[in-house]
Amino acid sequence: MERLTFWENWFSPLGNNLGTRYRRGYGFWFYHVGWVYLGVAVAAWAGVWWIPTGVVYFPVGAALVYVGIFTPAVLGGWTPRSAPGVVALWLTLVTTLLVGTAGVTQVVWSTTVVGSGWVLDEVSTPFVLLTVGLAPVVVLASLDGVRGNQHWYYGLLLVLLGLLVPVFCVTHFLVFYVLFEVLGFPMFLLVGVYGPRTQRVDAAYKFFIYTFVGSAAVLPVLVYLYTRVGTTEVSHLVRYQFTDLEQTLFFGLGALPFAVKIPVMPVHLWLPEAHVEAPTPVSMVLAALLLKTGGYAFVRFLVPVWPWGAYVWGPAATTVGVLSVLWGSVYALVQVDTKRMIAYASVAHMSLVFVGLLSGPAATAGGVYLMLAHGWISAGLFAGIGVLYDRYHTRTIRYLGGLAGVMPVFGVLFFVCTLGNFSFPFTAGFTGEFLLLSGIAQYNLGVALAGGSTVLLSLAYSVWLYNRVFYGVVNPTVVVHQDLTSIELAVLGWCTVGVILLGWTGGYWGVYANYDEVVYTTLVG
Repeated sequence: MERLTFWENWFSPLGNNLGTRYRRGYGFWFYHVGWVYLGVAVAAWAGVWWIPTGVVYFPVGAALVYVGIFTPAVLGGWTPRSAPGVVALWLTLVTTLLVGTAGVTQVVWSTTVVGSGWVLDEVSTPFVLLTVGLAPVVVLASLDGVRGNQHWYYGLLLVLLGLLVPVFCVTHFLVFYVLFEVLGFPMFLLVGVYGPRTQRVDAAYKFFIYTFVGSAAVLPVLVYLYTRVGTTEVSHLVRYQFTDLEQTLFFGLGALPFAVKIPVMPVHLWLPEAHVEAPTPVSMVLAALLLKTGGYAFVRFLVPVWPWGAYVWGPAATTVGVLSVLWGSVYALVQVDTKRMIAYASVAHMSLVFVGLLSGPAATAGGVYLMLAHGWISAGLFAGIGVLYDRYHTRTIRYLGGLAGVMPVFGVLFFVCTLGNFSFPFTAGFTGEFLLLSGIAQYNLGVALAGGSTVLLSLAYSVWLYNRVFYGVVNPTVVVHQDLTSIELAVLGWCTVGVILLGWTGGYWGVYANYDEVVYTTLVG
């Protein structure tokens, strides 16, 4: 075994549990490159980069700098294998420090940070904090699990994560649409190139087709807005007097691409395939962050700009959402693949969010909270499934069992995420679904009762999954048992902390003092 230097032993937070072929590279690069990026972060934080310019532009700029630096390095053959992942991790940590500081400042002082065509306010800040909070975790989860060209993998991942921040801050509907479409390209390549199974290409094309065909519906609306209204900026659109017919038509066309991305039945078929074929970190991004762009579009653009259209389409859309909740929950209950089960669970939970976003201000506030909760819960569950696949090369439930006795730390952390998935009290899932269902009940009690059935169904498939995987007799085909490495512990531990903190701070969802009223006041001026 290679002997580590003093610096690698004591100044690498990654620890010594990485495996012999990666230790020296990870420790060396994390320590030496880290001082450079830490200096940049401190200088930027002490200056004025993050108010307001750096909040939006720094994540994208960091991704482009990474690609620009490592492209000649990789082509020249002088960069070590471990360098791309460590540098990407440092870039996300610096981004979290800069952008997260601005977001926390907005929460504490309720100050709206406005730039040219974008804003960091009560609507966008929760999603920005979710993005920068999970970005380092996603990169960390990639360090020991990426196969193939690591340089391009981390480049695509950083571009995807970097673009998500301006997506949640932009106020121009046209710019949002462009960024929304661009997000599909790195995701398409990450699934199609780096997926672990041979069906990854088919899954990537299915994702591409569903996303871009659905998005074609909103393009005529944007052309009309730009030529007739003269702008697609949301503060101008909410004051423009659309006719009832225009609102009905535009809301219907605009809702289609974002319903695909949430997703709801019957345009959900791309999601289980993409999750099953994607690498674990990519599944974490897809479930925790990318799906939220669809819900954010309803909160920021569609409902405030065309409220009459939301009223007209509300009964039909709510019916579709409730059916999607039931469909996703039942399909999750009959799955034998752990990853596919969590994918259908995501369909059910995000469909419930879809119902809430069309059910008034209180339900919208609950829907936003449930989206944040689902981000942390789904990231933790997919990370846990990745741990199982890395060890046993299977996700089939029948081949697993009795892991609680041989992987106790993993069992506890996965159990907390499972509790959040079926909305156990004091977890993020409970707080989100309680706020959402109570808001829907103010709108329609029958819809709340029908949508609330997901709580019972999620309890059924979550307990069944955990019981089959972690209890019972240890499957004789599973011969290698190793509890979490330091990287896996950091990833699952951070997700677990998010699940618990969001559950305990639910009463502070007056985070902006009466969030629902403030959001609607912000959106409609």
